[in-house]
Amino acid sequence: MSYLNVEVLKQGINTSNCFECGACSASCPVRRVNSGFNPRRILHALFLGLEKDLIEEGAIWLCAHCYTCQEACPQKIKIPDIIVILKNLAYKALPPQGIRMQRENLNRYGRVYPIDEFDLQKRKKAGLPELLPVSLQAKRLMEA
Repeated sequence: MSYLNVEVLKQGINTSNCFECGACSASCPVRRVNSGFNPRRILHALFLGLEKDLIEEGAIWLCAHCYTCQEACPQKIKIPDIIVILKNLAYKALPPQGIRMQRENLNRYGRVYPIDEFDLQKRKKAGLPELLPVSLQAKRLMEA
């Protein structure tokens, strides 16, 4: 049994009821704009123990986690939860450059992207409060 299947079982996700009707893929908004993403194919690969292939091709990162596939599934299989498990496995093995950059920015700035002058002006124009540099923000939190 593959690691992915073990994790799916640990979380109580029952995939054995899937009869591959394709309702998940037919309802998926991501699938409509990118044929490389296919929830039904992801489930099929799970059954075959091919999670390594799914991780290497990278289509799992396209999932919007809108739960439309789960809502459309007549068996209510938790496909988005399976994709989260896959993403966690993929991140350990080979995270995409964009995800790595977001992690580095989160560690460095406390946000997934650094706030620049343009962002600050947009916030001011929208009437939003000023964002402090991360170091000042952290200092104020520690003083509170």
